[in-house]
Amino acid sequence: MILYSTDLLIENFVIPYEVNREGNRLFFKPLKDIDGLDVPIFWVAKINGNWMPLNIDDAKFVQQVQDDILNHKIN
Repeated sequence: MILYSTDLLIENFVIPYEVNREGNRLFFKPLKDIDGLDVPIFWVAKINGNWMPLNIDDAKFVQQVQDDILNHKIN
């Protein structure tokens, strides 16, 4: 079941995402592919009280995801 829908900015492209809760994690699934652009499918887990995307190293993208989760008031 969809928790919410959102848009994330990846390399100057707005990518719509569907966000689902799976146990204690959030699953971000892109709803659009762009040729030549690596659009990530990823999970986010709460670590030490902060939502952290798993296997994502880009600090700017991590901050964007964290801000998005806070804006949607997800606990």
